[in-house]
Amino acid sequence: MKKAIKIGKIMLIVTLIWALASCSSGVPAANTVVGPSKESVAMLNEAAMLSGSLKYKEARKLLQDKYDIIKDNDMALNTYGFMEFHIFNNYEKADELLQRAIKLNPKNPKHYIGMGCVYEAKEEYKKAIKHYEKAVKNTTNYENLPLNPEQADLYTNIGNSYLKLNDRKKAVEALEKASEKNPFNIEANAMLHKLYVEAGSYEKAYKIWKSDNLIDESGDHVYKGILEWNKLYKAAIEDKDNMTHLQMAELYANLVLYDEAAIEYKKALAHDKTNEDIKNKLYEVELYLSFKDEFEALLDTYYRDRCINGMKEEVTFYKRIKPAYEKMAGLFPQIKDNTGNTSAWIDTLNNEIEKKFHIRIVNIKANGSMLGAHFGRIIDSSMIHSALWGKEADLKVITLKNMTSNGLDYWRSMKNGGVGGWSISPTEIVKVIQDNGYNNTLRVASFYNEAAREDIIKKYGGAQADKEEREPLQLYFSPNIAFQFITKQIAIEAERAKAKGISDNELQGCLFNKLEKDYNIKSNIIHESQHSIDNSTGFKSKWSGETEYRAKLSQLAYGNMPFICLNEFYDSTIGMEINNTHTKANTQIFKDIVQYVYDNNGKFPQIDIKKNILAQLTKLSDDDLKGAAIDIFEKNFSYEKYM
Repeated sequence: MKKAIKIGKIMLIVTLIWALASCSSGVPAANTVVGPSKESVAMLNEAAMLSGSLKYKEARKLLQDKYDIIKDNDMALNTYGFMEFHIFNNYEKADELLQRAIKLNPKNPKHYIGMGCVYEAKEEYKKAIKHYEKAVKNTTNYENLPLNPEQADLYTNIGNSYLKLNDRKKAVEALEKASEKNPFNIEANAMLHKLYVEAGSYEKAYKIWKSDNLIDESGDHVYKGILEWNKLYKAAIEDKDNMTHLQMAELYANLVLYDEAAIEYKKALAHDKTNEDIKNKLYEVELYLSFKDEFEALLDTYYRDRCINGMKEEVTFYKRIKPAYEKMAGLFPQIKDNTGNTSAWIDTLNNEIEKKFHIRIVNIKANGSMLGAHFGRIIDSSMIHSALWGKEADLKVITLKNMTSNGLDYWRSMKNGGVGGWSISPTEIVKVIQDNGYNNTLRVASFYNEAAREDIIKKYGGAQADKEEREPLQLYFSPNIAFQFITKQIAIEAERAKAKGISDNELQGCLFNKLEKDYNIKSNIIHESQHSIDNSTGFKSKWSGETEYRAKLSQLAYGNMPFICLNEFYDSTIGMEINNTHTKANTQIFKDIVQYVYDNNGKFPQIDIKKNILAQLTKLSDDDLKGAAIDIFEKNFSYEKYM
């Protein structure tokens, strides 16, 4: 089995506040809206903590045993229903729980979304569409905000259900609405692009592809490989009348779009039925697509069993995924038949598959305890020079997108969790663009809008001040603080954008681009670069979580948007003694920052050190936070003190 490695960030972009959307535990967190009893909220939080530790049986039993306590809390029922549906495949129980949640709160779109997911899983797609449409009606459509990621997600679900019903016309209509509401919706764009290619609408397909890949007409792009692809695609579209289906198939294969390549190979074969070369290429592409689908289905079963039965299921991992590889192995006769170590055989095949199909499959343990597969298209491969804390490294950065799998967290949170990146060697780092990553980034970008902020406050109590008196150095979780971190940073970035002449209509998209390119991408690379530099220098950690601590501290010191960084590190486990490398690192960062402000109160006259410092951190500036991170690292965690 491949040994455990250090994982970078668990989330590409943080949950806005603890109560917003699904938390990384794989169940939606508690809704703090006025109404549910404190006891029911506490019960739900306990269930979330259990599921976050992959103790789903215990979480389920808790909710079963304490049903009388949670039965009038609609979000508790939503949580319980989600668990029954997604983890335990108990659709009838999920239906019962969600129907009661709807009765309690018919205005909450999450309940209709849950019902839609249940019916979609049961292949009752018309009923799924009906509930997704009800969710759309109950989802806020903010004035003065041209983009709406929540509604885009729902239209994506509707489009996918119409596709399952083989109604391509209505599928396209729904997916076009999704793209209008959010041109950065990766899942909607992928489906829409394929449908446009199928219909021969190549110009429309190219336009969608450009939006999906954040193509800037000025020719600038953070991923240089995308610019080269854009040249190829643009040239083909400009000369589309002279392009054959075979040429289009080869173009899409070069873009690692094999569904589209298969469509075009079939069109080419229809015009040249005896062409053996086309037949062979189509066979290879279809074999790969079949492998991908089977691989995903096998992982679905494995991830579910891993959540229910615990770590013992990990010993079955390679045996479970072996059948998909046995069919794929025929393309690589140079690889000997599997007669011994299955994991080594699969690793060897993964290397050959990567060379041929430009996709990466790696089996790794996130946090050293969650074995899973990470499988995505390679959209960029670049060399960078990284310099952190006086140490330097030349690193290869591989960027993956359109993930078939992104590990156990990705699966159990229905694409809201997952691994943002990893570093297997001192010379290479991997960055992952998750399907829901762009959507979450756009949600964050929307918080310059007063109505959007007020809606979150109304729904989730995100801005309710913590009334309990806290000691100056005490760490604790509060949705209010998480919300403050986000809104502070967005206010800073919005003012900077406006100063550059960005109009109100352009501001949402502008903030999205800045968050994605200047924060998500750069921050992830800094984080993984620190891991790679530590590996290359032989750094040895002295406490569990220290390697993650160093990488996170580097993000604060060298990256942009430090308040978004703090939000990323701030979650419901802050300050708790939990044996998880990320939890320990996050807690230590806040301990050190709060202590630094306390010890250096003369530098920060805006902070009242007689009161809780954590609750006052947004009074600091960007430069204050970066300076604190630099001083903390150099004082306590420099290489010289450890080597």
